[in-house]
Amino acid sequence: NLPSNMIKTKFNALLCEQDVESPHKYFTTDFKPSSKDYFYDIGSAEAIISLSVVEKVKKNYIFEYDSKWFMPLTKTFEKFGDKVVVINKFVSDKTTNDKVKISDYISDDHNDYFFKIDVEGEELDVLRGMENILDKNINIKIAVCTYHNGKDFQSVVEFLSNKNFNI
Repeated sequence: NLPSNMIKTKFNALLCEQDVESPHKYFTTDFKPSSKDYFYDIGSAEAIISLSVVEKVKKNYIFEYDSKWFMPLTKTFEKFGDKVVVINKFVSDKTTNDKVKISDYISDDHNDYFFKIDVEGEELDVLRGMENILDKNINIKIAVCTYHNGKDFQSVVEFLSNKNFNI
């Protein structure tokens, strides 16, 4: 348990990450999840992004590999019931014992998706694991972190441009 002043300090730091100049500011006025979207928070950490949209989206999938977050995330989102699914797995381009592909959590019944991807430099692997979804003609929005490795931005832009996404 942290003292309340420490909790306030940590929470304020998270709010600072939502400044328009922050690389963790994933949404804009025109680019944000809608009420029709299935929201995928891939690499959620404390899931402040999911918490900010959970009441606005159709369903929320939270992926966080670091097991220290699983219980706090489960507790934080339990009041939302079936609307939120917390998955303690690493998201990648293949499914194994501790890895999953996003396509494992996609339904053919849905067409509106918003993916937030921040997985410490493995973003391109996540996108590769989504190729079958990205190739479909559906409404997909993607906010992807590209600062972990020097060529991430170029690689991600090239990958998504080849899939006919507007960057």
